[in-house]
Amino acid sequence: MNINEEAKKYFDLGIECYKNKDFEGAISNFTKAIELDPDYKEAYNNRGVIYEKLEKNEEAIKDYTKAVEIGPNFKEAYNNRGLIYEKLEKNEEAIEDFNEAIKIDPYYKEAYNNRGISYGKLKKNEEAIEDFNEAIKIDSHYKEAYCNIGITYDKIGKHKEAIKNYNKAIEIDPKYKEAYNNRGSLYDELGKNEEAIKDYTKVIEIDPNYKKVYFNRGLVYSKIGKYEEAINDFTEVIKIDPNFSKAYANIG
Repeated sequence: MNINEEAKKYFDLGIECYKNKDFEGAISNFTKAIELDPDYKEAYNNRGVIYEKLEKNEEAIKDYTKAVEIGPNFKEAYNNRGLIYEKLEKNEEAIEDFNEAIKIDPYYKEAYNNRGISYGKLKKNEEAIEDFNEAIKIDSHYKEAYCNIGITYDKIGKHKEAIKNYNKAIEIDPKYKEAYNNRGSLYDELGKNEEAIKDYTKVIEIDPNYKKVYFNRGLVYSKIGKYEEAINDFTEVIKIDPNFSKAYANIG
């Protein structure tokens, strides 16, 4: 077995560990692969993904940077590094990385979607909507992009357009809890209490441990005088998370 075959063996073991959520084992195997083949860009990228999951952002950035140094056309590594910058609110740096990924592959829908999110965080809403639309042109069933357009329209007060895009995301995936939750919040904001309750209830059917939605539904019940239902929802929140102080305050 030559060095590269040996490195590949550890790389594959790393992927197996990752699938089994054994993150330390995965890091150890990807590290071994890198020791055997210092130009193994995929091993750097994958180790970066795990560091990111473990909130070790600096180590993740280092690994993604090494991956793009070895492979300047490694679009996934640019995209992944961009996502960390975005998480750290370094949106300008994030946009630069998404730009690179798009330059390498002009049909990279995830990079358009992610760049749109960064633009949104910088309040560049037109550019954000443009990017989400570009992602949808590439994949007309890209539910996350529709949902993100909805969020952006909601932010700038275009409520009809926001609801239209949430509807589209739900049409693509009837179990897309984020779209129901966002649409429910918007209905709540617009005083459409029954519609809000309906959407929050749908989210809970899909994910019975979504504590924030129980809390939000409880607030709507409170608002319309259904205090028993409200208390039931706040109690449910506390069952899921005994440290959710706002739920106690609303019961009291």
